[in-house]
Amino acid sequence: MAANDFRSAGNGRRAGLMDTIREKATSGLSSQKDRAADGLTSVVEAVRQSGQQLRDKNPALAGYADNAATTLERWASDFRAKDVSAMVDDVKRFARQRPAVFLGGAVVLGVVAARLVKSAAGEAQENWRAEPMGTSVWRDELRGSRSLSGGTTTLDMAAERSSSRPSTTPATASRPRA
Repeated sequence: MAANDFRSAGNGRRAGLMDTIREKATSGLSSQKDRAADGLTSVVEAVRQSGQQLRDKNPALAGYADNAATTLERWASDFRAKDVSAMVDDVKRFARQRPAVFLGGAVVLGVVAARLVKSAAGEAQENWRAEPMGTSVWRDELRGSRSLSGGTTTLDMAAERSSSRPSTTPATASRPRA
């Protein structure tokens, strides 16, 4: 076998791998697109309900809400019907035509995403600090886990043993008691 045969076989495997990656990415983007379209549909329903509630109090605002719901509904159906590769091509075309707007939008989306992640992480950390490990909440959760035979689990017994032991500090644990 010549060296060129090995190169072409390597290129064939690489192309096959790239096709597999591309298919998986397209599949993932397609499912994300469907979820986003479903989310947009629920926003449309919320806007429509708001318009219904405003109809008696402020008909002008109700009209704006109805118009917004109709526009969002059209966007959702277009979004759902469009192929992922066509959407990627649209984004590429927009980025070439208006690079400053595209980069500005990417920065804004990045900042918003970072704020959301930071907020979610802060809430998780506050929840973690609110219930330290040694509280009875953890012990109650461990006690609540039973085996199929109705007996207590090993974690339950270990939690009961650790809560009944006298606490020792590291300094006194190394010295024998008098």
